[in-house]
Amino acid sequence: LYMGFKTTLAEVSAEKFSSHGRSDMVVRHEGQVFVLEFKVLREGRTVGEILDGAVRQIREKKYAEPYRGRGEPVRLVGMVFGEKARELLEMRVEEL
Repeated sequence: LYMGFKTTLAEVSAEKFSSHGRSDMVVRHEGQVFVLEFKVLREGRTVGEILDGAVRQIREKKYAEPYRGRGEPVRLVGMVFGEKARELLEMRVEEL
């Protein structure tokens, strides 16, 4: 999945609230919706565990619910960053 967005063509909402909490970011771009959850790798946890938790949080907190049924593909995106340099370590994308 290519995640490059032209900001002039994308609708970006940071910390988008829902009735169950808030997602870190929602991006609507070219007929697609991306619901993103950002996490930082902490000692004692694996990247896989954190990615599982990020995507599970999007599902359990129903962050994507407002975008369902619109005929647009909705993708849940978990991203894990390094603790010190804050570099992207890995991401997981699941279609709703």
